[in-house]
Amino acid sequence: MVESVIKLINQYKYRVSKHFYGFFGLKKAQKIQIEADATLETARSIFNALKKELGNPVYVHSYYGYIFEQDEKFISFNAIEETYGCTFLDIFIFKKIPSGKKITYDKYMQMANNIKTVAIENNFHCEILINYSKDIYSFSLISDKKIQWLIFIHQKEIDYYLSQLINSDNTTKVTPKNYGKEAANRDDTESLRKGLNKIFSKAQSIE
Repeated sequence: MVESVIKLINQYKYRVSKHFYGFFGLKKAQKIQIEADATLETARSIFNALKKELGNPVYVHSYYGYIFEQDEKFISFNAIEETYGCTFLDIFIFKKIPSGKKITYDKYMQMANNIKTVAIENNFHCEILINYSKDIYSFSLISDKKIQWLIFIHQKEIDYYLSQLINSDNTTKVTPKNYGKEAANRDDTESLRKGLNKIFSKAQSIE
């Protein structure tokens, strides 16, 4: 299986190693670490290559990310912060799915599509990467008005951080403008939409 996955990502430099996990680190998996920068473009390219070969993921794990299944093996892909401020794109190959929070890929896509629909309705047209980690959905947006959204969707509330981006002397200054919480039940589509729309309204009022 390692050889098959490597063929999909051989345009990038990579390193193969053993990965120990589970209680007391007694379980063993194989790890393929991509040595290219963990950019959104690289992550999307690798994900699409895996998806084309393996089909849709079956789960999204709160730590290991997208989990595919083939030949009684589970292949995961995610951007993982392995040390403070140092993130890598990692692929793991397991015999069994690791323990931890996980959701079906269908449920993940339902949430992602709900978020993107609200963004489009607020005249924000872009592809959004929705992250699922520690049972929290999160994403970042930047509007034409140079307003940055940082959104964290918990089970019953949405945390938001709104900042203005000011370009000067080839640098970008991030100036916090608004932050807070909005009540929302993420399992209720209308409740989620209502909470997100309130946050978009606050962002649109920033000049």
